[in-house]
Amino acid sequence: MSRGTPVPTGPSISSPRPAPAGPSNVDLWIDRYLTFLAAERGLAANSVAAYSRDLAALAQHLERGRCADVNAVGAADLVRFLEAAHERGLGARTRARMLAAVRGFFAFLVREGERPSDPTRDLH
Repeated sequence: MSRGTPVPTGPSISSPRPAPAGPSNVDLWIDRYLTFLAAERGLAANSVAAYSRDLAALAQHLERGRCADVNAVGAADLVRFLEAAHERGLGARTRARMLAAVRGFFAFLVREGERPSDPTRDLH
């Protein structure tokens, strides 16, 4: 670089939002919920594994929508998640289990005081 050429020191206005430094708030709460299911509710390992897969899919869906905070998730985000599962050809039982995992997760967040309300309450 020649003298007098400015050296960029930070992100430009047009650059994409930087990736979070570590796990998202969503990932951290999912981990806490899965621990709760295994330790306090005594769910079988296979059930915890299924919930883990379903909630990992939710986290990926939210990440694609640039939502990394459980408090920013709304009912519309969850409807899009379930619609995407249907479009991928997942069966009704699988989608019902996914909805159960998501409902349990958000009910847990409300019980833990992390969210004031449950965005799944009006989902069918």
